[in-house]
Amino acid sequence: MDFELLRIDEAILPFMNGDSLSDVPRQFSLAKVVEITINGVVFQQPLKNPCTWLVIFEAFDLVLIKSKANRKFDLAGVTQHNSVLSGIWL
Repeated sequence: MDFELLRIDEAILPFMNGDSLSDVPRQFSLAKVVEITINGVVFQQPLKNPCTWLVIFEAFDLVLIKSKANRKFDLAGVTQHNSVLSGIWL
């Protein structure tokens, strides 16, 4: 799977609990948005539920594109606070 600015590190596998990209992660069933903060600026990408791991990864890639980042980011995990998903980055 190729994304423009997102690389998925193998460290994310425990977060996926053996799921495939087409599976809907139950632990993130209430998520409504993917969010990143770069240099104090918050960027968000809305999610429609239920969403698959692939949709979540695509949302992280889109939010990185929105940020106009000029390098790739390695996603090692995903956390949720309320309805917001954030990345754990390497």
